[in-house]
Amino acid sequence: MSTFQHSYLMIYPVPRLVSIALIPLLLISTATFAGELTGVVKDPNGKPLANAIVAATPEKPQMVDGHRVRHITHTDAEGHFKFNDLPGGSYGATATFPKLGSAFLGLLSVPETGTLDKQIFQLGTSASTFEGEIHAPSGLIPEGLIVAANRVSNDAGDTFYGEVHDSHFQISLAPGRYQLAVIAPDWSSLGKMVVVPSPKAKVDFAIFRERGSDPALAVELEKMAAADQDARMHWIQAQDQSHSEETKKVDTGNVARLREIIATKGWPGAELVGTAGAKAAWLIVQHEDGPLLEQCLPWLKAEAERGGLAWSTVALSIDRVLIVEGKKQRYGSQAEIKDGKVELQPVEDEAHLDERRAQVGLEPIAEYKAQLLKLYTPAATN
Repeated sequence: MSTFQHSYLMIYPVPRLVSIALIPLLLISTATFAGELTGVVKDPNGKPLANAIVAATPEKPQMVDGHRVRHITHTDAEGHFKFNDLPGGSYGATATFPKLGSAFLGLLSVPETGTLDKQIFQLGTSASTFEGEIHAPSGLIPEGLIVAANRVSNDAGDTFYGEVHDSHFQISLAPGRYQLAVIAPDWSSLGKMVVVPSPKAKVDFAIFRERGSDPALAVELEKMAAADQDARMHWIQAQDQSHSEETKKVDTGNVARLREIIATKGWPGAELVGTAGAKAAWLIVQHEDGPLLEQCLPWLKAEAERGGLAWSTVALSIDRVLIVEGKKQRYGSQAEIKDGKVELQPVEDEAHLDERRAQVGLEPIAEYKAQLLKLYTPAATN
């Protein structure tokens, strides 16, 4: 029998990152050969839509100055759009319009020279509109904000965009599951999961500098978290004692350094190290076997209240502290795999478990169990 304790491993899958900067199209119009993409966006009755947002997302990331490029434009008065100077390749083409939802054409092959034209987006009638306010704990709201919605699917390039005006955003989406985030050059928010159709239309965001006020510390924490995950993936794949000892060695070094950081700078939240750095600090303390996690839990909760850490992340820490204290967990995140089956450690009020999970942005427990089996069963059978 192979048993893997969730308390030692970060096994909550991380959605595709959306905290990436938006780069104007003109920054990449230096290709020797470049194609064009044209088309029209229509409403459910076939009428052209003016000022719809159209995006062409490269299947293979295009980078400028360390930022991932997004090509975004608006339709004209007759509903037409045109992208000039696209480097040849595959692009995910999407369109959105307030109250009418979104459409995805799939991957389109743009030629190195010439035009891929007359692409037609037909928006539907079944959509949910999400809107909310954006604030920055620093008090500085950056320019160039836009809201991005990554659909949770196997398709590449299915990212949809909405506009931000006076710190207020709105985006309408077709049925599906999405991760929303607000982005700007060198700024990012946490992603928040939404499902369409949805009765919840209000979603607020806090936005932070991508690496906070201490970029060097942010980079250090991100490297520490990467070492944590590398060690654990090797352990999962090999499942032998030598890898277990290596993982413990990484944890010991990471925790010692995190204690030093806390002693000199306080808890490294998103204002100090950005959302990725704050998530990295959480990951390190989550894998600590002593009392540090319980000590840090109030700081983690406060960070979630400020919008710098997801409640779905903090829920794992709440559960782990409860289990260590000999109590029942609240969100069902602590589990083990025995004989090819996921067994949750004791859970309070299990009949309402999915309801509590939804409140903090976690998927239903059945889906979570399936993810655990997919991640761990291959290792268990090697």
